[in-house]
Amino acid sequence: YAASRPPWVWIDDDLRVLGHGPASKWLYSGDRRTFGCWCGRCVGDFAKAEGRAWTRETLAKAIGDGDAALGDRWERFSFGSLAGVARRIAERFHAFSPETRFGYQHCAHFNDSQRQVFRALHEATDGQPVGDRPGGSWYQDHDPYGQLLKAYRVARESADLGDMPEILITTPEIETYPRVFTSRTANGILIEALTSLTMGMNALSLYFMDPRTGETVDFYERRFFGPLAANAALFREFRRHTADTLPTGLRPDRTYPVFHPLTMQAGTPEPMQLVTGVPIAYGKSRALGTIDMDEVNARAVSSAKLLALYAKADALAGGRLPVVPTEPIQGWLMPRTAADGTLRSVTYLNTTLDESWPTRLRLRGVAKGTRTAKWWALGGATRDCEVTFEGTDAFVTLPAVTHWSGGWLQL
Repeated sequence: YAASRPPWVWIDDDLRVLGHGPASKWLYSGDRRTFGCWCGRCVGDFAKAEGRAWTRETLAKAIGDGDAALGDRWERFSFGSLAGVARRIAERFHAFSPETRFGYQHCAHFNDSQRQVFRALHEATDGQPVGDRPGGSWYQDHDPYGQLLKAYRVARESADLGDMPEILITTPEIETYPRVFTSRTANGILIEALTSLTMGMNALSLYFMDPRTGETVDFYERRFFGPLAANAALFREFRRHTADTLPTGLRPDRTYPVFHPLTMQAGTPEPMQLVTGVPIAYGKSRALGTIDMDEVNARAVSSAKLLALYAKADALAGGRLPVVPTEPIQGWLMPRTAADGTLRSVTYLNTTLDESWPTRLRLRGVAKGTRTAKWWALGGATRDCEVTFEGTDAFVTLPAVTHWSGGWLQL
């Protein structure tokens, strides 16, 4: 495989300390007994490093009884084992293809233990930059809200690695299951790509499973590659235009349990922001204040209460929320701003099963004298939108957007 000299190789997230039953449970619960390899060799190696005679039973009991420091060491040891495997793969590959760079796809683990894996890949390839591909689940179209939620998940997973100069590329894990009733569509992939870029990714990578169960090359061209290619300019321009910006909004006051879409087990806590659309700062982002997530996640909100919620959110942000709708809205808004507060983009997603109406937005941080903003719609179309001012606030009206679609406003 190395003889093909690929520019990148990505190690899949099956190199992990979770999800290898019966040795470990699928989800991270904070209990160090639920992950790691408990074979005799691993427990023995850990015992040797600890300088005492641990067995599987005594180690599990000590961790379970609340020895947090021991649990931390077991966790770091477990990820060190992964780093050893990653290092061996990269060293052997590098000997045949020294220009190849390595990336690591990983599941949720919300602390910096995984940094060991990225450092090992960097060192094993003589200092080549590495890639970060966070993700986990929502590979189908049966739960479009889940795909939006995943944008928050990958933002958090990436942010929890901290600032690692070794990492060049951060790309969401966008994948398809085989062609079944609930399979991904081009539109589902486009939504996940746009929301992930908005929330902090700087690249895109797509993984397609082709089971050859009746589909043809023409099918994939019409259903996937054609529509995706038509949007390439939209994504390239978004990445270029927002390179020095961060998603900006209100910090959540707490997190909420999320259910794994296949097992329906309670999983890692995430903010949801699925109903009211108030911009929530998460991961590597710019926070303007803190908001009560019970209000943001309300399931039934009248139009009057929705506008009142945005007014309250703006007040919590000190009147600096970069985007505020001037009328009731059923959609997801997320601005990105530069360090000086300049508004560079606003992503909008219509999260309903009907076409949205033209939506007038109040914008902050727009340079005085700006007359137009460019709307990039998923599907490949662009149009200019007029920008007007009332005092220092700018106003723009987004065009109607078809159901479960969207785009981004370039300022």
